[in-house]
Amino acid sequence: ADPSVASRVQRHAGLGAMSCSKPKCEKALPAAHLLCRCGAPFCSEACFVAAWHAVHSKDCPEAANIKADMAAKGGAAALLKKGSKLLVSTALTKAKPAAAAAAADEEPPPEAE
Repeated sequence: ADPSVASRVQRHAGLGAMSCSKPKCEKALPAAHLLCRCGAPFCSEACFVAAWHAVHSKDCPEAANIKADMAAKGGAAALLKKGSKLLVSTALTKAKPAAAAAAADEEPPPEAE
């Protein structure tokens, strides 16, 4: 995989400042940002779509799975009619803000009897 994708994923994991994975986008990631299936963070759907068509579709280790799932969801007609929406809905998930993610990882307190 592309070393830049790996470095962005490492930074997203909490090892440094987070920024969008689109080349030339220097925006800091908002708390509610987007993640590709491979873990690469993006600041917006527009940045992801532009990066996908420029380089990410070649660098992403999940690209083949994303393309196969897109084809299974709608076929060629859907790709032509609503390709970007289909790409976004297939490849991206919303990242949890750090505080919410930390709270979700904690086990609930034992119930008092």
